Amino acid sequence: ICQMLGYQQEELLRLRPRDIHPPWSEDETEQHFQDQKTADKTVENHPVLKKDGTITPVDIDTVTLTIEGIPVQVGVFRDVTERSRAEENRRLLSSAVQQVQESIIVTDSRGTIKFANSAFEKTTGFTAQEVIGKSYTFQLSRQSTEQHSSRITSMLNARLVWTGRLVSIHKNGNEITEDTTISPVLNQQEELIGWIWIRRDVTEDLFKEKLQRQSQKLEALGR
Repeated sequence: ICQMLGYQQEELLRLRPRDIHPPWSEDETEQHFQDQKTADKTVENHPVLKKDGTITPVDIDTVTLTIEGIPVQVGVFRDVTERSRAEENRRLLSSAVQQVQESIIVTDSRGTIKFANSAFEKTTGFTAQEVIGKSYTFQLSRQSTEQHSSRITSMLNARLVWTGRLVSIHKNGNEITEDTTISPVLNQQEELIGWIWIRRDVTEDLFKEKLQRQSQKLEALGR
C-alpha cells in the first residue's frame, strides 16, 4: 500500500485511515468504517488519496482479527484503475451507441441478438427486451431472407464485412428498407465473439425518389 499511495512506511503510519481518502468522500468512508465493525465486507471502487494528490479507485477487503486480545481491522487494498477505466469506456460507448440515429444490434457468434439500441426500437417498433435472445433473421422479410441469407452467412463465417440493402418487417407489419453493414467483433485473442449490425432506414428516401421519378414522367408526358 505504501507503493500504491506513494508514502514511506513511517509517513503512512502517522496517518489516520480517513486521511488517505479525499475529503468529499468523508461521509461514505465513515459509513464503510462503521459497517466494517459489524461484518467483514468488500468495498468496491472506493477512492483513495495518494501523496501526490491524485485519486485512485480501489477495492478494499476488510476482516476483523483479534491480536493479543485486541480486535483490529485488516484491510486489503487492490488498485482497480484499469478496471474502472474499462468500465468508464464501456459506459461511454454504450451512451454513444444509444445516441446515434442508426439502428444497431449486436449478436453473438451464433447470430443471437444480445443488444439493440434505442434507434432500433424507434425504427422497428420492437423493444430491446422483445428481440434479445432471438435470431437476427427473425425480422428479415422473406425476400431478404431468400436473397441474402446464405450470402450473409458465408460472409460472416469468413469474418468479412457485409454491406447491402435489406428489407425487414416493422412490428406493425410494414416493410422497412435499410442500408446495412455487418461487421465481425473479435476479442483480444482474435477470436470471433459476435457481430455488430448497423442499419440506416432509407424507406422514406426511396419513397421520395419514387415520387420524384413519377413526377418527372408525368411532366414528360405533358410536354
